[in-house]
Amino acid sequence: MPKRRRCGSDVDKKLLNLKKERQRGGDNEDQESQDPLDENILQLLGPNVAHKEVKGSNIQKDLALRWEAILKQGLSMEDENTIINGYPIPKNFQAFNPPKLNKIVSAAITDSVIRRDIKMSLNQTQIGAAASAVGLAVTTPLKEKSTIAL
Repeated sequence: MPKRRRCGSDVDKKLLNLKKERQRGGDNEDQESQDPLDENILQLLGPNVAHKEVKGSNIQKDLALRWEAILKQGLSMEDENTIINGYPIPKNFQAFNPPKLNKIVSAAITDSVIRRDIKMSLNQTQIGAAASAVGLAVTTPLKEKSTIAL
């Protein structure tokens, strides 16, 4: 009967040695990857767009705090319905209204697709109410012929 080898011990030793080598060599590799590149190489790579964070102007502080809370916590269904019903789609811009699903098409598609369509329709209704509110906010001063500094 052949003598059994403990195959795990040789493999374990090799893995341990490999890990130690990588740890020793890894420090050098990390340091090399942190060294700044030559200016000519940077020009060849092109502009660094990752650091160009564009931010808009500040909005009123209390408004920002309220909107942030709404984004994080959401609105109650009652508040959401009040807002949506308070800003109906303008008569002269009915494109904000979500399209209605054709009855023939709805008969041919699955329930999951119908549910997805309903959810999308509700999202479009919310977007329409928001755009209607913004449109009203822009239209009101324009009707009063006031000047707005942009």
